[in-house]
Amino acid sequence: MKPNSYISQYFPKVLTAASAILVATGTVAFAISQAAGQQDPLVSESYLTGAYQTDVINQVKNQAINELNSIQSGLEQKVSELSLNYSDNQLEQELAKQVAAALGATNIRSVSSSFTNGTQLTLAKTTEICLTSGSATLLSGELINVTTGKMVYSGSVLVRNQLYMSPSANTTIKLTSPTKVDISGNYTEISGTSPAYIANYTVYADALNDLGLFSGSTNGYELERASTRAEGLVMLLRMLGEEERALNYKGSHPFTDVPEWADRYVAYAYEKGYTSGVSDGIFGSQNTLSLNDYMTFLLRALEYDDKKGDFSWETSGQTAVSVGILSGNDLQNIQSRGVLYRDDLVYASYNALFASCKNETFRLCDKLITAGIFTQTELVLAQNSLS
Repeated sequence: MKPNSYISQYFPKVLTAASAILVATGTVAFAISQAAGQQDPLVSESYLTGAYQTDVINQVKNQAINELNSIQSGLEQKVSELSLNYSDNQLEQELAKQVAAALGATNIRSVSSSFTNGTQLTLAKTTEICLTSGSATLLSGELINVTTGKMVYSGSVLVRNQLYMSPSANTTIKLTSPTKVDISGNYTEISGTSPAYIANYTVYADALNDLGLFSGSTNGYELERASTRAEGLVMLLRMLGEEERALNYKGSHPFTDVPEWADRYVAYAYEKGYTSGVSDGIFGSQNTLSLNDYMTFLLRALEYDDKKGDFSWETSGQTAVSVGILSGNDLQNIQSRGVLYRDDLVYASYNALFASCKNETFRLCDKLITAGIFTQTELVLAQNSLS
């Protein structure tokens, strides 16, 4: 697609994506306020929910066009350069960053804040929020996803790096992991209960999520609790690049304790010999995933074979240190507390991506790129997100 035609086709998306990255430069709120009047700074809720896409986005676009005229030629050149290396979706996101940078930081009205897991934020009318790290769900009320122009309803999971606006008062968001947000407008905060363990590796969960290797549960990342064996098995299949094959597998398994959501994963893993359960007829789906369990899974993903004596379950932690999945201090910390948290799981999984497979010069991430699980560009973007 030629740069000019790309801009013409995706211009509204680019503008709202740029707003999502910076939580707007005031453009969205300004355009909406112009549509109403001084007595009512925001259009009615019925207008937002009914004619939002056809009217407000046009006003946002028109306002932004005036600001972008002076940088149009540079923008087109950047699109031309990016189009050589990025898919349309990646190009749209990268272009959005360039637009946002060109608009300049002087207009940003948002505040970046960090919150603990379980915190509830009740947004005032017109408050804009962008989740930049972590996970969150809409607990009550409705939101407008400014990036997509769609309404978001109670129970929905918020998407990182997309801009949301509250069309009415008392919209409540629950943060389901340690979270960072950009927020513009008024809100009230109810802090969550401090857990026994505080997650340290939310950005690693973000990176794995971007690569399609970690999605959390229906309650978000939940990094501050232990994983189950079923969750660990799903992670193994993702790290092997075999999730799609597992979901399409038609065979069966002999276990009686597998929840419906994990049924295809367990059946596939049983057929492949990745797992044999904890006893006859019992997989141990809800059993707590141990350090040795998950290090065994990751070592198998790196093509080490415990059945051939490459390592043993009992010594899998030490082997994980020797291949670069964990440091000696990491291993000692996990062993001393006796619990492998989901936080540890994403940290070890991310590290495993850059460990070499057995007797090979290529790494696990190279293997997954070859399998088409993600691209080199997506990997670089995920790496950059950590910094």
